[in-house]
Amino acid sequence: MDEQLIGDQTLKQSFLLLLEDSEVQGKVREIMLKPAVNRTLETTVVEDLALNDNTLTQELQEEGNNLDIEVIKLRSENEEMKEIIIKLKSLLGLKDSALNKSNEAILSLNQDKSGLEANLSTVTSNLNQNKQSLSEASSNYKYLKTEYDSIKAKYEEQEKKIAYYRDNFEEDLRIKEIYDALSTQTKLSTDNIFTDPSVKGLVACGIQEKYIFNLWDYIKAEVVKGNNSDQERIIQLFMLLFNRFKLAYPMFELQRVKAGDKFDTQSHIKHNKSENMSGDIQSVLFHGCINTKTGKVLKPSIVIL
Repeated sequence: MDEQLIGDQTLKQSFLLLLEDSEVQGKVREIMLKPAVNRTLETTVVEDLALNDNTLTQELQEEGNNLDIEVIKLRSENEEMKEIIIKLKSLLGLKDSALNKSNEAILSLNQDKSGLEANLSTVTSNLNQNKQSLSEASSNYKYLKTEYDSIKAKYEEQEKKIAYYRDNFEEDLRIKEIYDALSTQTKLSTDNIFTDPSVKGLVACGIQEKYIFNLWDYIKAEVVKGNNSDQERIIQLFMLLFNRFKLAYPMFELQRVKAGDKFDTQSHIKHNKSENMSGDIQSVLFHGCINTKTGKVLKPSIVIL
């Protein structure tokens, strides 16, 4: 009942407000001036206005309700936003902490970078020095290689000369070597044979018939006595000189006698160490010499029976 009274009062107030409108007042005058037949239209207009007012009131109420709902919704969203803000602040706090740690890590990395750059600079400097040293070493190597090749070429040339002299004068050098190894006494005993003790002088004496046979006679005497420590060396010296002697006098040869051959007084001399008077030769102490053209024994071999 009270709600109806309130609605009526509202309607009246709305109506009174409409009556104050100049356009509405104009319409009312027109209606008042028209015949009674238009009264029905007036009633209809008033009813329509009342109906529209009720509809407007309902819409306003619905709009108010919607606004209340929106307010509640906004409050709920506001609370959610507060929670989100709190979380964001927390995340921002973590972010700041992480950012600080990141900054510290970056600072540490920058320090490491500076250290690495310093090390790189040192390594680069050392590398440049090593390159310089390598370049100098390479130059030295090329120089030394050139020197080595030159020395090697000279050495090979000397080796060729040495090989030539060895092949052609090996016996000459051996003659000199054996002679130098003789005792002073033996050298004095043969100084009438080897008047020049140089290589050339020794070879020159050896290729002359007079000196080669004088040497044979000296060796024979020493072998017979059997007390000369140079006996083996002096025999070797004779053999080498006789080889040279044969080049000049190919008709002369050493006797080809060996152990087991029959003793021949025309070709052999029996050594005093022999146990037999005749028979087979036990050993040859010193070979004799023959003339191959005539077959004559010039120097008999000294043997032991």
